[in-house]
Amino acid sequence: MPALIEATGMPRRTAQDTIASLAELDIECVFTKDDGERHNIGRYQIRDWGAIDPRWVATHAERLKQALGYAI
Repeated sequence: MPALIEATGMPRRTAQDTIASLAELDIECVFTKDDGERHNIGRYQIRDWGAIDPRWVATHAERLKQALGYAI
């Protein structure tokens, strides 16, 4: 969560709500705990993008950040 907050500038609760709502778009995002770590240290991974093309997102990431007002 801290890396997502830093990358986007979102408040923690907004980031948590955003991750939780991805399922409504048929996007499967799961938390994966890092091997050997304690206390929920890990990362979120998108396992299924649903109808969204991840290549398009990668190609347009800077434009999306600007449009959404996220830290660049």
